[in-house]
Amino acid sequence: MTVSSVSQKLPISVICPVRNCQAALPEHAAHLRMLAPLVEEILVVDSQSTDGTAEYLREALAETGARFLDHPPGLYPSWNYGISQATQPYLTVATVGDPLPATSLVRLHETMEKLQADVVISAPSFIGSDGKPSDFKWPIHEFLEISGLQDAMVIPPKIWMLFTFFHLPSSLLSSSAGNLYRTDFLQNHPFPSIYGHAGDSMWALEMGMKTRWVIDPKVKSYFWMHEDSAEKERMNVPLVKKIRETSSQNFRTHHQALLDQGVSNQILEEAHLSLDNCTQLTLVKQRYRSVRKPFIPWFFQPEAIRLKREKKSITQLKKKRNRQLKEYIRQLIKHSVPETQTMSS
Repeated sequence: MTVSSVSQKLPISVICPVRNCQAALPEHAAHLRMLAPLVEEILVVDSQSTDGTAEYLREALAETGARFLDHPPGLYPSWNYGISQATQPYLTVATVGDPLPATSLVRLHETMEKLQADVVISAPSFIGSDGKPSDFKWPIHEFLEISGLQDAMVIPPKIWMLFTFFHLPSSLLSSSAGNLYRTDFLQNHPFPSIYGHAGDSMWALEMGMKTRWVIDPKVKSYFWMHEDSAEKERMNVPLVKKIRETSSQNFRTHHQALLDQGVSNQILEEAHLSLDNCTQLTLVKQRYRSVRKPFIPWFFQPEAIRLKREKKSITQLKKKRNRQLKEYIRQLIKHSVPETQTMSS
């Protein structure tokens, strides 16, 4: 299906969360105007901007019929509020700077309906802060390399869970700006807000066994690598400890179900240890930064030397476990594809 062949608007709500981003709005407003004839609804959620963001968008989107909502600052609370107000069966989140081509939205909708998905996920191409393409990768890119996936496919929960266990605080969920969600599913299962910028990854973990996941490698999407503190916030010690606690509880909850689905107990144990590695590595990095004295080479500081060695040891263990995961996942996918629904099936 092409954009020109769409005879009526797609039943999609486009959620656009904004806060003090006026400098980036001209291009984003143009993107939303391009999508407007294709979708039933555009919802702008402004989080108390003070730089004229809301005023600019009201004028720039006046002819699109966009609805404007106000919500206090907060990444996922603002998303969840916009999602709660969506009226269409499906939705996507149009974050500033992350354009989704019209052809991609049409493809996402087609895949969503054919495979009866709860979420259809794309692998974005990255754009650096300088506006140039970046070769940065997320777990979804690693999955596509391992699987050789060429068309949309329903991802078995056991594969989804293993990838999530090994990659937290990241996941296969990718960027919501390149995904399509079933609206009532998100309204009933909102994104958690207690995990910082890892909220969507933790949602992906908690929903792992409840969701019909689809990955579509044919969808083109883009992600702008913002220069902010997101990564630093994602990996600070309290957040990682909270992520580890929730992840371990989730692991225990679904351990037997994953065994029943044929997942090796050894691989499950390795996945659990990988969660510990992530926490340990973060603690070591934080400790290293706190004990290392400035202006003195680290190799003259005994505690810094010890922590550097410990970091290397943990990193090597995690790499070894990831190699095991890749091979195991490759075999799981090989045997799952004949039993898994795809766009061509």
